[in-house]
Amino acid sequence: TNLNAVLPYHDLQTLSRSFKDNLANRLLCKLLEESGQRSSATLIGLPNEIKLRLAKYLPIKSLLALQSTCRDIHNTLNDNLLWHDLCIRDFEKAALVSIPHTSESLPQDKNWYKLYRIMYAQ
Repeated sequence: TNLNAVLPYHDLQTLSRSFKDNLANRLLCKLLEESGQRSSATLIGLPNEIKLRLAKYLPIKSLLALQSTCRDIHNTLNDNLLWHDLCIRDFEKAALVSIPHTSESLPQDKNWYKLYRIMYAQ
């Protein structure tokens, strides 16, 4: 006998994972969303501190793509200190100091997202 005809689902682990990822998790998230609760099974369900910590490791294009996914993520990733850390990560300190009013100001006193955009454009 043909084993595939008798056991069409011989890779049950893959089938189970596919069901969970493509159906069960989506339904759970939708159910929680409709009931006004946050799902901890998604990125949105994570505390903002964790989201910000993860964001520091993303390439800028990925971070901007993630930021455009929903309002909650967008608001979280607009954190001024996140953009301060990204400026330090992606640009040389000498270049940052050459921008007017960056050397003597405190990090929280300036718009680091705007500064990042200026530096990225150069």
